Amino acid sequence: MNFAIPLQPAPNRPLTIGDCRARLEYLLEHEPWKFLELHGSEGLPRWQQRRMVSRHRSRLEAIGKVSGAMLEHTDLESYRVGAPRSDGNVTAPGQQGTKGHESEAGLVHDTGLSITRVRRAIRDLVRAGYMYGPRVGPDGRMLPGPSGKRYQRVVEYTDPKTGEKRYAAHRVVYVFRDLFFERLGTKIADRMKLERSDAVRRRAERRARLYPGPLLAAREHGRAMRHGSRETRPHDAPGVPTHVGAPTAPTAPTYPDGISAQLVQAVMLGLRNKHPDWGRPRLEAEALALLRRRRLT
Repeated sequence: MNFAIPLQPAPNRPLTIGDCRARLEYLLEHEPWKFLELHGSEGLPRWQQRRMVSRHRSRLEAIGKVSGAMLEHTDLESYRVGAPRSDGNVTAPGQQGTKGHESEAGLVHDTGLSITRVRRAIRDLVRAGYMYGPRVGPDGRMLPGPSGKRYQRVVEYTDPKTGEKRYAAHRVVYVFRDLFFERLGTKIADRMKLERSDAVRRRAERRARLYPGPLLAAREHGRAMRHGSRETRPHDAPGVPTHVGAPTAPTAPTYPDGISAQLVQAVMLGLRNKHPDWGRPRLEAEALALLRRRRLT
């Protein structure tokens, strides 16, 4: 089988993710019956599990590519597929790029499969219980939706241009379950638990650190509350800028004999087009001389 995907691994990706992908590809290639839930044989006795016919090779190939791409996007702290944000949510990868942006990062782009095969592989992984989907909660039970049909979060909004009501569907955030890593082997499952605990500890340490940016901003805010804003503080107050107020605009030069600066500039522009090698002082002198001669005549 061909499990290669065009998605390049992240430079800071843990080595355990690569080992999970290698173990997954090996089992799907040589021992696919170890994934009992993919074949529906978890409820059969052991002597009947040996008689189970494996899934089609193309189906196993799609499952391996999609799960491998999802592993590359997995957050170690929560096993959620996507990039974690500062507000605690996760930006999940889309299944395919938006119209006109087909090269946008998505599972279709990451795996090289069609959208039909990607969705079928995700459905197989959710049905097998290897990840939580839009219809399966953390307790493994099916989640009810509006009218029993919709399980993906959909938001209604009004189009500002036409005023019509439209709907926007949020991307589904899939979450790997411990069962998926247990099927890869006891060593892999134990290593993933250690990686998860280390990731939680590292994030807790980052949250407990003090960063200079917020501290400096808080200090400046405290000064503003005590002494007023930077523009209205007295000159001896701390943090007062060197220049207070808006910069003054440059004044136009004045010429004798009542010659306006705008007229001099216009004549200088015409002389510069004829004599580009002249500098500004000569252009200004020639323009003044020309205007004085015209006044005398």
